[in-house]
Parts: sequence; C-alpha cells; structure tokens
Amino acid sequence: MGNHINKEYINKELKIRLETLKQAKDFKKVYKEGIHINNEYFRISARVIDDHTCTVRLGYAISKKVGNAVVRNRIKRYLREIFRKLPKYNNKSIDFILMIKQPVVALGFHDLENQIHSSIREYLS
Repeated sequence: MGNHINKEYINKELKIRLETLKQAKDFKKVYKEGIHINNEYFRISARVIDDHTCTVRLGYAISKKVGNAVVRNRIKRYLREIFRKLPKYNNKSIDFILMIKQPVVALGFHDLENQIHSSIREYLS
C-alpha cells in the first residue's frame, strides 16, 4: 500500500520559472509579435516562444488612473502570485504583458485569478 501510486491522478504539470519583463525591447517584441486578449478588466498580450525552457515572463502596465500606489502594488502582488501558481503542461516559454484597467480594483484575488485563467487557458496546454 505504501508505494502504490494511482496513475490517473498524476498529471504532467511542469515547474515554471517566473521572471519579470523589464526592458522596453522585450515589451515591444511582445506587443508586435504576440496575440492580444481583451476583456473589461485587462488586456493581455502573449507571445509563445518554443525554446523548451518552461519560463513565464510577466510584465504589467498599471496606470495611476487605476488607484493610488497601495492599490497598484496590491494588484502587482496578486498578478505575481497568480502567474507563479499557473498550471502549465508544455515546455514552451511564454511572455505575458497585462495592461490593467480600472474596474479590476473591484475584483478580489480569486475573481482576478479566474478571469486570468479563463483568458489564457489555451496557451498553457
């Protein structure tokens, strides 16, 4: 009983290395070559790179119109945590840029997580 593993519960989830996009040239590359997903809370630009490193690079743009520094920093913490916990089933690297819109302030962590997951689900498998 001790070493019995039920194989139907094992998934091929990979360990993700989360990095931050910081340079303007990286942002421009994602905007130019990536796909764009838009909803009422944010706009996501995503660029899939087939380099087998399983890295997710995250960039975000949060305007001062969204809220004061405390609100913007809370949203950034939420985003980092959401992307850190992403389930990922392929070994492609993905660059994401999120442009946050003002209505996101009304969302809690779990609501924001659900919105992001439903928007980017197809890029993770």
